[in-house]
Formats: sequence, structure tokens, C-alpha cells
Amino acid sequence: MGDFKVGSAALSIGAGSAAPMRRGNIRQERQRLETRKALLEAATEVFCERGYLDTSVEHILSRADVSRAAFYRQFDSKLVLVCTLASDFVPNWRPVFDALMALQAPQIAELEQWAAFYINFHRENAAICGLLSQVAALEDRLYWQLVEQRDALIDDLGRCFGAFRRAADDPAMRLRARLLLNQIDDTCFLVVRGRVPDPGHHAPRLIAEQIHALLQCTAT
Repeated sequence: MGDFKVGSAALSIGAGSAAPMRRGNIRQERQRLETRKALLEAATEVFCERGYLDTSVEHILSRADVSRAAFYRQFDSKLVLVCTLASDFVPNWRPVFDALMALQAPQIAELEQWAAFYINFHRENAAICGLLSQVAALEDRLYWQLVEQRDALIDDLGRCFGAFRRAADDPAMRLRARLLLNQIDDTCFLVVRGRVPDPGHHAPRLIAEQIHALLQCTAT
């Protein structure tokens, strides 16, 4: 297995403004961040247990031991909370693709190692990855937010790989790149959840072959 590494998988919680604050304001900001973190962690747990549709704001408040007023000072709805989870998760999954971009003219064997690493990342973050997949299928707002995140990733991949670079100007190539990223995530989700059994561990090889096939599309 290749030595692919990323930072902590913990949810990234913003540190707030860097501008100087009075002591009272510092305490208030610390409390706000602690409340925010408690709500995000509680929501992830409850969504995992009950599912998105069967979870109410009250369920989240009860788990987090936070008042309704405190919740609505942070989030307008449970959907906004999930969209925040998606934004906060970006710094966790993007380094996985940094590892992919670090590969120079990767061959299938290297891509297979990376794919196995990415499947394991999904396994270690099954709760949040499963939640985002579930809610994106139900809520257009989150779906398009994830599309924007993937498009930004395609643009970054274009700095390293010609096929993704073509996606900047070629609508057909952008569609192909989008479908590839969707297929990779869907494959990871299904394999990790056991919905598509893979006792022979063939998924990394299949993902690697898909990526390699797209990377060969460099002709103008």
C-alpha cells in the first residue's frame, strides 16, 4: 500500500475572526464555537441513527443539550446544518486528492493504491459520507453545493492532469470528469456499506482503471 496520508478526519471548526476582541467578546465567541461544534457533532450522530428525514431539530437539540434559540442563532434549519457539515468536511477530503495530484503520470498500480486509500477514507468517515450522499439525493441545495465542490476539484486536478485541464473548455470532458468523480464516490459508498459485496477487493482496481482511462484522454 502506498504511503498516502491526510490530516485528522475530525470535523473542521472555524476559528473565528482574527481581529482583536475584548475579553467578553472572546468568551462569547468561544461559547458560540463550542455550541456550533456540539450541534454539528450531535446532528451527525442522530442523522446516522435515525436518518435525515426522521430527524427533527428537537432530536438534535436533545442530543446536544442546546436550546432552540441557540440552534437558530447558528443555523436556519437542519438542511443548513447539513450544508455546513459539507463545507466543514472539505478540508478533510481534499488532501486525499492532493495525494492523487502528487502522482506523476500515474500508472494503474499507483492509482489502485490511491483508490484503496480513498475507499478506506470513506470507511473511516462512513457517517458523514453516508449522510451527505443521503441528503444530496433529497435536497437540491446540498446537491448543487456538492457539484460546486467537485467542479472546484476538477479545476484543481486540471493543474496536474491534461484530461482534467481540457474540462475547463470542453463541456463533454467536464461531463466525463463529473461522472467519473460521482462514480468513484458511489463505488466507495456502496462497497463500504456492503450494498455491493466485494469479497475479492476488486473495487480499487476498477476505480484505478476508470481514472487511468480518463487520464489518457489528452488529445485536443
